[in-house]
Amino acid sequence: MKHPSKESLLREFPEAKQERIRELSQIFDEKNIPTKQRKWFALKLKDFVAGMDEREQSRALDAIAHDIILVKDWSYFMSGTKGFNLFQYKKFEDAVSAARKWHEDLAKSQEGHPLLYTQPDLDAFPLGNGYKMVRVCYEDMDNEGNLMGHCVGSGAYDEGVLDGTIQIWSLRDKDNYPHATIELSSKEDITEYSADDFYEEAYMETENDYDNEEDRQKAAWLLAEEMATDASERAIEELRTSDMWAFVLKQIQGKENSPIIEKYRPMVYTWISKKYKEGLEIHNYDMFSITPSTILIQNILDEPSSFLSIIEHIDEEYLPKLIYELMSSDKYQQIKSGQSNISGVEAIMRLYKMCIDYTLPNEFQEKIENYIYNDIVNNEAVYSEYDLEFILRKTYRTNKTITEKLLNYLEQSNINEYRYAAVVFKLSQINPSTRQAYSETEEGIQYAAEQLTQIENPNTVRRILGIYGFHNAHSHALPREITRILPIVFANMEANLRKIPSDQPMYMESAMIGEIFYLLALNAPQYIPQLIDKISLRYPQACRENMIKTLHILKIHRPELYIDTLKKMNQDILYGMIQPGTDSYLGSRLYDTEIKKDMELLQQGLPITETTEPRQGIYRHMLEEYKPANTPPHGDFDEEMEISPIMNDLENPEFGWK
Repeated sequence: MKHPSKESLLREFPEAKQERIRELSQIFDEKNIPTKQRKWFALKLKDFVAGMDEREQSRALDAIAHDIILVKDWSYFMSGTKGFNLFQYKKFEDAVSAARKWHEDLAKSQEGHPLLYTQPDLDAFPLGNGYKMVRVCYEDMDNEGNLMGHCVGSGAYDEGVLDGTIQIWSLRDKDNYPHATIELSSKEDITEYSADDFYEEAYMETENDYDNEEDRQKAAWLLAEEMATDASERAIEELRTSDMWAFVLKQIQGKENSPIIEKYRPMVYTWISKKYKEGLEIHNYDMFSITPSTILIQNILDEPSSFLSIIEHIDEEYLPKLIYELMSSDKYQQIKSGQSNISGVEAIMRLYKMCIDYTLPNEFQEKIENYIYNDIVNNEAVYSEYDLEFILRKTYRTNKTITEKLLNYLEQSNINEYRYAAVVFKLSQINPSTRQAYSETEEGIQYAAEQLTQIENPNTVRRILGIYGFHNAHSHALPREITRILPIVFANMEANLRKIPSDQPMYMESAMIGEIFYLLALNAPQYIPQLIDKISLRYPQACRENMIKTLHILKIHRPELYIDTLKKMNQDILYGMIQPGTDSYLGSRLYDTEIKKDMELLQQGLPITETTEPRQGIYRHMLEEYKPANTPPHGDFDEEMEISPIMNDLENPEFGWK
């Protein structure tokens, strides 16, 4: 059979933007998912695509389509388990992890055998060399799931297979072992009827049959249920025999829910192509996943702008050949054509990393590095801070000319992310003769302090502070120059919170404020009462852990500052951080209660509670550093620091306090 051309893939199966989103959204309306779980799916989808344009939404949803199906099947099975609540998974990634583990356990716990299939040749379509595509009947679904190590037999598909709205197909070899499972789902919604729809009619039909009203109502409900079942079956049969009956390819799974391997792609491709001609609806993402890699490579070479949407479907064995062809023919320069800035940059960076990962001529890496430099300077393409740091690190080893040119441009750029990337890279550079990082020199520390007072991006602030040990559990001591400007960093975050409209998320700024106070507690706690009443957190829970740790450290080691801080702290913000129901880290509930109690005692003019020793988790680990002989570790040095000049500067209206 002749394979469809590039036009068949890229035109007859057009790129699904809103169509793909609608297709995935149908998952949340399926009848085999309880209503509450549908709401969870809808909320997570909404959060996932927030802030993306249509193209980015389509690509992002394609990337998680497989995970959505895993979670759907797992949650359906678990919904019948006592105590299961999908809403306990605050993040989609956590639910995915649990679903994957369930699928893995399922694959290990079940056994199957080809001889157990009751209809091994149902609607068989021969594919050569003993291979065939077979439709899986209801009785054989458990065996299919057991042999393949996935959940097709878990019950989630039973009703659809029985009423004909779902078809399950299996690629089998000459010994009847399966190698791929495919789900086709009815494109049209099936009208479902319930007893409620027919109760009044059933009640009228039983008018003269019963003297007792209670018996009549019971009989009416039984009759209504029979009528609803009959009506549903008629609706399915009418649709099945009409011109509207059509299927859409829903999913294709290999062993244990992995992608099907390259060996079986041509066979599945042949069968899918036949089904497409018969009216099967197929989206690009699904078609690419079963198209042989050689065809996909030719598609990209014919139309380089398709690189990003196709590349993940090509078997890794074939990737070096593709990269070689793109780079040697200079077609790599076309992969950004027609793309948004974000997608275009993503495509170039992916190609660049492949040039580094695979054994290819060095000239290819240099070519794309020069291309990226010109793209940044001449086309004003906005590369992310992390992309730029990656480029600087790689070119520093192999192409220092580009490093110097790029670094010079970034430092002078009007784009904040560009300057930030240059700052972090410069601080991390090591002097070959002294083996000392620039961040460790007096000049570097002063440079870091100056940059921290100007940077507004909370992620960059965190990364610079991380250079000085913030993320090292046993090294929270900051250089004096860095400690002195922490209040200014705090002021910058607060200024951002005041400038940005309240309907826009400012989660990172709020989280950064908590981290700043934690650093102050460890390095210069005397600042905290001076600053605490200036907090206007939009997301109090974002800095929950760090603020609770801050207050607990003060209570243990600076009780007078702890009392002063509680007196000045905005009560709404405090209760926003410690209120029941917010996310709780290991051990923090104990201190939530204690802090709240202390606040109430102070309001009554009573002494605060006794200090509670840390008992578990992160707090015990954290406070192991603060033994009596070294409590707090940097207190003597910090107490000598002058506060008033900095605080006077911060009273300037430009910081947004007023």
